[in-house]
Parts: sequence; structure tokens; C-alpha cells
Amino acid sequence: MNRVDAFLFLARCLTPEDHPGPHRDKLAGEISAGRICWERVIEIASEYWVTLALYRELGEKRLLDLLPGGLLEYFNFIHEGNSARNREILEHAGELACLLNQIGVEPLLLKGVSHLASGLYPDRAVRFMYDIDILVPGDRALECWRLLVCSGYRTFAGRADARVECMPYESWPELVRKGRTGELEVHRLAEWNHMLGSPSLYSNPEPVALGGGKARILSATSCLIFTIAHSYVHHEVHLEAAPLRDLYDATLLLRQRSSEIAWRQVIDAFDRGGQMGALRTACMMWRRLFSQSLPCAIGRPPWAWIYWQRCLLKIMNPRWGLVCDLLATNARLLRSAFSGTTEGKRIRKELSTPSVLLRKLRTAAQIGGGKMEARWR
Repeated sequence: MNRVDAFLFLARCLTPEDHPGPHRDKLAGEISAGRICWERVIEIASEYWVTLALYRELGEKRLLDLLPGGLLEYFNFIHEGNSARNREILEHAGELACLLNQIGVEPLLLKGVSHLASGLYPDRAVRFMYDIDILVPGDRALECWRLLVCSGYRTFAGRADARVECMPYESWPELVRKGRTGELEVHRLAEWNHMLGSPSLYSNPEPVALGGGKARILSATSCLIFTIAHSYVHHEVHLEAAPLRDLYDATLLLRQRSSEIAWRQVIDAFDRGGQMGALRTACMMWRRLFSQSLPCAIGRPPWAWIYWQRCLLKIMNPRWGLVCDLLATNARLLRSAFSGTTEGKRIRKELSTPSVLLRKLRTAAQIGGGKMEARWR
């Protein structure tokens, strides 16, 4: 079983099934036949942060009895550790909400912490997450930052005097607080120069109680838009082969709250943002990996077959993925360089410096060098 086989098997395991049926029986046959290299499957699942999602879906499909005993022990160990971590992250988020409530701000929870607070995951231990992402009103952002700093939050450098007011359009540095689990990222609409910066996306948040504090979460429709756009718009250039965790989040959202999702609004949001290609790509991957039948007709993106083959290449050998990302980055850079804008002029001047070009060439050579063990079996 090579890496591509392991990835596709993992996706099949993650595909939700309301009642055990033919899909479950096919997986059971594969596992019972001994054709699964569990070490490789777990390796891929760890890379994509879905190890415990795999554990949950195998349990939902009543397949855990077919697994090796050592693997079950591993799953239980990871589950216990992440359960404790996520409990501490939610406590931290509740404390944070109470703190910001003191100045009349109800933070909008995003990404993983939002999924935990909203109950998207029936078992909160299943969702791996690294930090706490919140969105605050742009006109209150500096006030929120100063309150956090006065309350003991620090940047990684340990500084309390980070001059965030000097970089209004950039992402602010992560904050940490001694004795609290999870980094904190404070977001503002001004830092996103694409569709995530659209105020309409956050216009109808839903209230949620969190550890005695008040916070907000996105509506089902806005949450779906944000989840897809975060992967296929915000991280477009450095996108992994497939954002499996985000696509799984979207699958759970559709499974639980499909009646609340306004697909016309989803399409309009991507259309207004000039990102219909991103939506088509996401839906194509959704259908390929999770056999998900979407309640609306969204066509395939141009060059769909080539995109899929590139994804398989990235899965087979992550080194090639880095080369693809570097080429995509430089292609976008050249497109901007000859756009006739002031920014394009600056980029052309920078690229005309021999040392810059040499450095980029050396980087590509280092990434692409060595043995590429991409054997397709």
C-alpha cells in the first residue's frame, strides 16, 4: 500500500454513513483481507490532523473490532490526551470571552474553537486544533489587544509592548498566556484582502454561551463559506494535496445542518469575491473524497483532471508538493509583476536583483534535489 492508496482508503473511512450499509461492508472486506498498511494510514492521518476523526468514523461504522489491538490502544491514548487538551482550550476560550465581555465585546469564534463550542463534533476530543481564533470589531481591535496584554497575554518573544497599531493591515502576532492551553490569534477584517474580509459574511452571527462568557459563532451558511474559503482562497498557494480536515468539517456541517444552509448565498459569496474557481475545486474534491452529493449543481473547475493528478503527486511525495507550491508562488509573483500597478513595479525591481533570482533558484534546486521516490504502484 503506497501513500496514495493509504490516503484514498483514509478518505473512504472518513465518508459518513448514517446506517451501516454497502460502503461499510466494502471497508470491512478490505480490512479483513489484511490489505491495509495501518502504519501508513496513520502516518497520512497524522499529517492531515484527522487521526481521531478516523477513530470516530471506524467506530460509527462498527469496524473497531477488526483493528489490531495495538492500534486500538494507540487510538485510546491519543483520544484521552486530546480530550484533556480540548477541555482546557474551551476553558481558555470561556475565560477569554468573559475578559472581552468586560469592555462590551463578544468575540466571534472561528475555525476549530467554533466547531467545539457549537457542538459540530459530538465527541469534542475528535477535533485536533492548535490555537484559538477569534474575530473582533475593527474599531475595537486595539482596545481588545491592550486589554489582553494588560491581563497577562504576551507574544512569543515575551513582549507586552508589541506595536500592533503600526501594522494595521497585517496579521497580528499570536498571543500566549502562562498557564493557559492554546495560542490566541486575534483577527480583524482589515487583514484579509479577499472574500474573508467581506463584512456580510459576519453579519448574522449566533450567540453561544462559553464558560460564563458570551461569544458568537457563524451561522451555518457563513460557517460553510468560511471553511471552504479559508482553505481554497486564503491558503490557495500553499494548499496541501487536499485540506482533509476542513473538508471533513464541511461534511459534518452539511450532515447536521443542511436545512439551514442557503446554497444560493454560498454561490453568491464566492461569485462576488471572484472565487468561483475555488468553490468549484472544493466541491470537486468533496465529491471525489467523500462521495458527497451536494444539493446544488456546481460544475467542475477547468483543468480538473490535471488538478487531481497534481494532488495525487503531492500525496505520493511531499517534496514534489513543495516544488509545485514554489512554482505556483513564482507564477503569481510574475503575474503581479507585469500587472502595471505600483506593486508590480516594486516586484519587478526586486526580481531584477541578481541575488534575489539566484536565491530563488537555489531554493527550488534544494527542494527538488535528492531522490524522488514517487513510484506509482
